[in-house]
Amino acid sequence: MSSIADVSFRAHELVTKAFIEFDPSDIVVQRKQKQDDGAGGTFVVDPDKKEVPQHVRIVAQVQPRTIVTQDGRDAQVSAVVVGLSDFDVEEGDTFTDAKKGTFGVVGVSRIPTWRVEAQVEALA
Repeated sequence: MSSIADVSFRAHELVTKAFIEFDPSDIVVQRKQKQDDGAGGTFVVDPDKKEVPQHVRIVAQVQPRTIVTQDGRDAQVSAVVVGLSDFDVEEGDTFTDAKKGTFGVVGVSRIPTWRVEAQVEALA
């Protein structure tokens, strides 16, 4: 028998799926990989391109806002990307949507657990 928490999770996940399907985008996330430089630091190597598109919804922000990223940089959030709980995205990732442009991920929230939201800034 399923617990109330399991039923609630599935119900919220179905609502999130419907929200995504209203205006879906299939994006391929590019992630910069860091390697040890042998002297106690790291350096960035070419992006690791994931070949599998991820099904999400990109929601433009009517009033973009500024946030401070983990590395202390001010970033202008121009959209939020909503995916299901298996959406693989991290701060620093980039992606391009054919209709909406190229974006950089400046923040990620995995709360609540049935969806992932990525705050993104438009890249030139």
